[in-house]
Amino acid sequence: MAHPGSKLSTIAWWDDVTLGTDLGVAGAATDEAYAAMDWLEARQELIEGKLARRHLAPDANPQRMALFDLSSSWLEGSHCPLGARGYSRDGKKGNVQIEYGLLTDPEGRPVAVRVFEGSTADPAALTEIADVVRDTFGLRKMVVVGDRGMITTARIEALKELDGSYAWITALRAPAIRKLMGDDGPLQLSLFGEQDLAEISSPDFPGEQLIACRDPALAGEGGVASGNLRRRPRPHPAHQPPARSIRAHRSRHPPHPEEVARNRRQALRESAGQRRSRHLQDP
Repeated sequence: MAHPGSKLSTIAWWDDVTLGTDLGVAGAATDEAYAAMDWLEARQELIEGKLARRHLAPDANPQRMALFDLSSSWLEGSHCPLGARGYSRDGKKGNVQIEYGLLTDPEGRPVAVRVFEGSTADPAALTEIADVVRDTFGLRKMVVVGDRGMITTARIEALKELDGSYAWITALRAPAIRKLMGDDGPLQLSLFGEQDLAEISSPDFPGEQLIACRDPALAGEGGVASGNLRRRPRPHPAHQPPARSIRAHRSRHPPHPEEVARNRRQALRESAGQRRSRHLQDP
């Protein structure tokens, strides 16, 4: 936690600071670092159980709220059993990756972590972590907070089946918001005459509490509150480097042959996909 990094970088870092000597790990070998990770893995469930009782139990967490999100890291090599191609948050579309979900308390303190195959979708990860909170930690009543890509309609239906003991907080997608803003919909700008928060209900979301928020700054830019999706503005021409500078930089710093080959393979795959799409669309 003091200096996140790979095992090799951590071992090298210990020699540059006094922490290695203070902890008695100066000069440790790579195998010793892996052995420490194995020690933690064998005790993961015990450690996470203590953290859950400390930070998620009703006495410490009266709101009964837990936060969860999924991230990913790309990998080199081909021997990781969880390595797979999926949605790359690192922008490394040509590499395999692993995904990991982090469960925290409302203050953001980590409580549990799970590692998934690189092609795992956000909703599937949420299902597994909900089982961990309910069955492993024994917390029977919680509020799960996640983004709209994670807490989907299918996940909400699954949460409803847990004896009504699990609630959720998420955001609606743009089509659902537009429908609520229809001519006869419950979401109208007149609700925000004196305040920027409003509670509404809709037969499309039975038994659910809908909270609408109007951001004046976002509305002034053509946000959802004014009926349009917010779009990222075009960059100013002065902020875009001229093509001459890019070509000059590439001539001085040619790409690595492996990068060239990877880009060529990606271009061929995309071209083949476009040809197949046009073929399927032709009458």
